[in-house]
Amino acid sequence: MGFGGQLSMVADFGEETVSGSTSNLGLYEYSSGCLTGKECETTRLSSLDGDLTLVGDITSKGSGLAGFDATLNGLVSGDVTLGEDDYAYAAAVNL
Repeated sequence: MGFGGQLSMVADFGEETVSGSTSNLGLYEYSSGCLTGKECETTRLSSLDGDLTLVGDITSKGSGLAGFDATLNGLVSGDVTLGEDDYAYAAAVNL
């Protein structure tokens, strides 16, 4: 089980910065194929409330190549029912 969602990101090469935010965050159950590189199936167990924000800097790699160094942080929370039990969960994310 893990959480996933979508990340929108903007790179400003003039200012050498990246920024972004998340949407459609949720708690998912993954098939074993997701870990082995075979057919991957996901089941959304619940939605997550909250936001994650991406902030960072673009770094030059030479020869016209660039990378970025950034952090993704925020708070998310939600409720999920697994079997006959209900759970509330919250997470502080700092990646």
